[in-house]
Amino acid sequence: MRFLALLPVLALAGCIVVDAPPERPATPPPAPSAPPPPAIDERAAVARGFDYARDRGLQVDRVKGVHLDTAGRWHVDLRGPGGDRAQMIIDSGDGRLLKGHFREKGDADERDDLD
Repeated sequence: MRFLALLPVLALAGCIVVDAPPERPATPPPAPSAPPPPAIDERAAVARGFDYARDRGLQVDRVKGVHLDTAGRWHVDLRGPGGDRAQMIIDSGDGRLLKGHFREKGDADERDDLD
């Protein structure tokens, strides 16, 4: 008999109602970070390009094109009077040569040099 009297109490003890936690306002996504400014400027990248080309024996004397891409790499294209040319990708952080295509006058094929 005591068991029957405790049965409703036990049944109610197992049921609890909990309010849902309040909704937090959605946090906006973080703003995209701008790439850091290049450590070497366009003039320094071109100067490094001339150095890299002359180290490989090319005679280059003019800049055909240079631009900074979104990944922070300088694309430098140099030409010479006799047909020598150098196309390089130079890191804007430290001026390191990442990739280069160098062609001397009279070369039948283009050679790639990576440093």
